[in-house]
Amino acid sequence: EKIAAAWSSRSSYATGKLVQVTNGAETLQGQTRGIENDGALRLETAQGIQLIRAGDVTSVRPATMNV
Repeated sequence: EKIAAAWSSRSSYATGKLVQVTNGAETLQGQTRGIENDGALRLETAQGIQLIRAGDVTSVRPATMNV
């Protein structure tokens, strides 16, 4: 718990970051919601909270409209 709390307090990815996670052929997109005590990333997707234990995490920039 101490390690998860320390990581969360220092990481810009800990909570509220829009990300895409790719693991093999699977790709998920959602907002980060912290980490579990085992280090799994909590990702809120349209299907609910997913626990991510492996994958490439990249930041996603929200789309902007050019007017």
